[in-house]
Amino acid sequence: MPPSLSIVIPLFNEPEHIGPTVAAARDAIVASPFEAEIVIVDDGSEQPTKKALGRLEGIRVIKQDNRGRFLARKAGIEAAGGELILLLDSRVRLDRDSLRWVAERVEQGERVWNGHCMIDASSGPYAKFWDVLTHAAFPEYLAAPRHVSFGVEDYDRFPKGTGHFLAPRRYLLDAIADFSSHYDDLRFVSDDTHLLRAVAGREPINIAPGFASTYHSRTSLKQFLKHAMYRGTTFVDSFGRPGTRFFPVVVAAPFASVIGLLMALRFPRLGLLGATSLAGAGTAFALRARKPMPDALLFGALIPPFAVAWATGVWRGLALMLRGRR
Repeated sequence: MPPSLSIVIPLFNEPEHIGPTVAAARDAIVASPFEAEIVIVDDGSEQPTKKALGRLEGIRVIKQDNRGRFLARKAGIEAAGGELILLLDSRVRLDRDSLRWVAERVEQGERVWNGHCMIDASSGPYAKFWDVLTHAAFPEYLAAPRHVSFGVEDYDRFPKGTGHFLAPRRYLLDAIADFSSHYDDLRFVSDDTHLLRAVAGREPINIAPGFASTYHSRTSLKQFLKHAMYRGTTFVDSFGRPGTRFFPVVVAAPFASVIGLLMALRFPRLGLLGATSLAGAGTAFALRARKPMPDALLFGALIPPFAVAWATGVWRGLALMLRGRR
């Protein structure tokens, strides 16, 4: 028999997604040899999500005040009974054969897996934007998906995230015990980078198309901008250390944003020209990534508002870092 499995899902205000996500996870469990449980940590959700949870049967629900994804995942991992933990986000739907496929690899000794999680680009313009950005960040794998193993040395070159990640429970508990962040407010920490890098130091992380899932992106401009700001904040916590792949970006982003803001306020026409140039560069970038012209134009149009929201998040991250050090 394969090791027992616990699927841990942190949840905050996702009434439309939690039902389909749990249904897909159950289908994948039935198609696999795993003896599995589903543990949901409700991180202070509002009433619509609580009602959606109440309609689900056969799951464990842990409730806590809104404390952020890291502490929600921590609570779920500590409460889980499985030898293996599958971390899953509430917007991520497992493919039916994904657990069956990975169970065979676990039996061969490959126990740490990141999901081959693809964005459902058909769900709207913001999904198309993140799809282009993700392919740009990890071209080495996404240009030709195949089985790859990577460790700490090449950690930043491949897709990974706690939205779809499988590892032995003891690895994750040890990583949580050693967890460190620039921030004292744990709602904004980068749990992906710090946790998974620690796991990669113990055993290589695998990724392959067989362990697949689909991510369903946010569908409104307000949600898109809020998420972009959040990503800017976690970016500082992830890469605000010398030697990381994007440390130069963390250093340069505050200066570039201040210069851009001052120029836009002093010379509005120049600011408009800068935004137009940024949109054009984004369109050209997407075309080089072989995206269709409509998707490339959409990506270019969303780059300026994304850049403003993301840079605001970076500044929030720097403020949190300074407060944490004090």
